[in-house]
Amino acid sequence: QEYQPSRKVYVSKKDGSKEAFNVQKVINAVGKSAYRALTKFTEEEKRSICRHVVEKVDELDSAEIPISIMHNIVESALVHYVYWR
Repeated sequence: QEYQPSRKVYVSKKDGSKEAFNVQKVINAVGKSAYRALTKFTEEEKRSICRHVVEKVDELDSAEIPISIMHNIVESALVHYVYWR
């Protein structure tokens, strides 16, 4: 799939459970953040944000990413795309 890391990656949650990386969760988080900021992202912006997130996940070169790091990755993508609008 287009928006998947190059290898299997799991996100470790606060309760210690692990879940496979799911780009749909990124899309949901992006939508909620935009809603809270009283804005909307276009489909192309959402795709760009997802690409950015997957690139960053690949750069970490880790099979497991803590949820806090995942939040930071998504947040940095949002800041980047909001700033460069």
